[in-house]
Amino acid sequence: MRTKEKISFVDTFMAAVPKLFAIVLLLCVLFLGIASWVMPSEGGKPVADCQLYQAQWYHVLEDGTKVPVQVPGKVEAQRGEVVTLTTTLSEDIKGGESIFFRPSLQDVTVYVDGELRVHYDTKASRPFGLYSPTRYVPVELEEGDAGKELVYQFSTESKYAGTIRQMYIGDDDGIWLYHLRASSGKALISIGLLTAGLFCIVACAVMGLVYRKKLELRFLAWAIVLCAVWMLSELDIRQLWLDNISVVMNVSYWSLMLIPIALLLYMDEVQKGQYRKLYAVEAIYSTMVFGVGTALQVFDIVQFTDQLPFVHIGIVFTIIIVGSTIIVDVEKKRIREYAIVAIGILGFLLWAVMELIWYYTSPNPSKGMFLAIGLMFLLVMAIIKTGQDLLLSEKKKQQAISAKEAEEKFLANMSHEIRTPMNAIVGMTEILLRGNLTGEQKEYLENIKSSGNALVSIINDILDVSKIEAGKMELVDDVYATRQMFSDIEKIIKTRIGDKPIELLLDIDKNVPDRLYGDGLRIRQIIINLANNAVKFTEKGHVKITVKAQMVEENRMSVFVSVADTGQGIRQEDLKRLFGAFQQVDALKNKGKEGTGLGLTISSQLVEMMGGKLEVQSEYGKGSEFFFTIYQQTVSEDMEWKQEAEDDIMNFTAPNAKILLVDDNEVNRKVALGLLAPLQMQIDTAVNGKNALDMIGQKEYDLVFMDHMMPVMDGVEATKHLREKEGDYYQKLPVIALTANAMKEAQNLFKDAGMNGFVAKPIVMK
Repeated sequence: MRTKEKISFVDTFMAAVPKLFAIVLLLCVLFLGIASWVMPSEGGKPVADCQLYQAQWYHVLEDGTKVPVQVPGKVEAQRGEVVTLTTTLSEDIKGGESIFFRPSLQDVTVYVDGELRVHYDTKASRPFGLYSPTRYVPVELEEGDAGKELVYQFSTESKYAGTIRQMYIGDDDGIWLYHLRASSGKALISIGLLTAGLFCIVACAVMGLVYRKKLELRFLAWAIVLCAVWMLSELDIRQLWLDNISVVMNVSYWSLMLIPIALLLYMDEVQKGQYRKLYAVEAIYSTMVFGVGTALQVFDIVQFTDQLPFVHIGIVFTIIIVGSTIIVDVEKKRIREYAIVAIGILGFLLWAVMELIWYYTSPNPSKGMFLAIGLMFLLVMAIIKTGQDLLLSEKKKQQAISAKEAEEKFLANMSHEIRTPMNAIVGMTEILLRGNLTGEQKEYLENIKSSGNALVSIINDILDVSKIEAGKMELVDDVYATRQMFSDIEKIIKTRIGDKPIELLLDIDKNVPDRLYGDGLRIRQIIINLANNAVKFTEKGHVKITVKAQMVEENRMSVFVSVADTGQGIRQEDLKRLFGAFQQVDALKNKGKEGTGLGLTISSQLVEMMGGKLEVQSEYGKGSEFFFTIYQQTVSEDMEWKQEAEDDIMNFTAPNAKILLVDDNEVNRKVALGLLAPLQMQIDTAVNGKNALDMIGQKEYDLVFMDHMMPVMDGVEATKHLREKEGDYYQKLPVIALTANAMKEAQNLFKDAGMNGFVAKPIVMK
């Protein structure tokens, strides 16, 4: 007879944490709703012209002495001490203008010529705590205020005693438009994160009902939602979200405190409870920080702003614990079960460390931007892991369905679900980069774009492997320019080398024609994969790309390609598993090397599809050489003319072109409109296929971009109805599918419906 296992305190506590977590989240939401309705407005309607208020300010000392001060800046002051600043209003003051002060947790009183104009008491509108957070306090000026003395007094019991922030002056709405433009990048990223997190929560709930299984992704989704809420509540424009921003401040700190707990719950499920006792220690600490910290705030003992070091300690503790468990699993070879998530977690932890370093070393904290980049990366990895888990469950439930069919379904789902949010992230980042940005904003956006492109590249690699295994990968032969291809490869690999002491050598046989006929894009992909691997595992010396060609028939030639390096080489016992998917040989030595282990798998199988075989020769400690031979057709005159004609296509504008863009997703419509804006076309939008048919019947268009999956009527059905109508206009109107589903079956579906082509998401403007 089996004896009942003894349930430990740790198991009991960790089992209770999800319920406590849910209760706390519910209480936070209730607080946000009720307190925002009950607490009074903290004032300040939006004030469309704004500029920095530049004036000479003086610090008035106790003996009446006036000392010049810099704004922004800081004066010597004790906690609770009233600081008095004064200035003379300029003669060009206009009636209706307002000066906006931004006190840091400070009570404020402002006089003009001895007349009280504004008094802001941080204690008057807070639900609890010593003071309200940083906000904008407007002081409206009158026509006769020109030349008068303005006195600005402030005090606080916080660490911001004596802190003076930047001041602004402008008319109605100017301050908010100014900061809305400055915060647009962060706001869009925050809203994108919030949308992605909520979508995953709903998706997990639906998937849980379908598969009768709780998905690990739900806890990560909550971490993403909490991060997004924290970022939104820290924006300078938070005064626009709610009248009482003291409410927002509390939600901001609570969100930050709960992020480590959500991440620990996620990792505990991913690692099947292997490190539950260790995670319980950090979960207990974070729970105590939340509970005790809230009590200290409510009873005016220690404010949230002074508790941040304890919150950050919990975050650092989480980073150390999770990172250590992954290292242990790598050493014990347990990482294979969640290798993709481990890649995502390590990437996220790196960005989290950068977030903390930036907070303590920079005068302008990123307030979540680094954390957002890391979470985006982790989310994609987690979605892929969730997809794999669901695929495995589906196979167990339906033994009658072959592995080939299951993989096909996985591919279609992942292609659509991952590419759709990536289209918004990459597309909106590209649009924002076209605007007038500060150096810091441009740096943030370029980091996001770089991370987004890296994620798309990883997604494409994974989809490529799955397509090949499912037999869905097809080569697309066409004329390609060999010299241009090798030039592009050289630029890409030199960028990859960076500051490494590595010389890139190219030995291109003069017998290689300027143009060949084959799948040039896939050949380019193979060579770049091999060269990237060579650079990754070579610390010094050289990487050499050799290409030789020889005619074997009248219009056919053999092309030999070799990529050799002076890197660390490969052990003989590792060669047999070198081309396996998601594998990196000599894992202990290479644990710091980035990559998913898919490049060689894809390259090997693509070479086989071209009739060749990817081979390797290597001596451990001295270097490796990867090589293959494939056959390509030479180019006839008519084929060459076609390619040259394509090469002559230039960038253009089409102000008279009438375009209809059909997409049910508002974000995707904004992305497409923003990307197409430089072409100056006349673009109308429709939200579904039925709406599009009505508009086509009322106005003649030159081109239609049609999304695939839409409510009411999808793009395929709408195109079929369009082609059934009589008249050349309906038969010849070009319809291009705009889709996140790039599978071959989808392409055939578009063609059968009468579409003229397709553009895959994420949209890339050449």
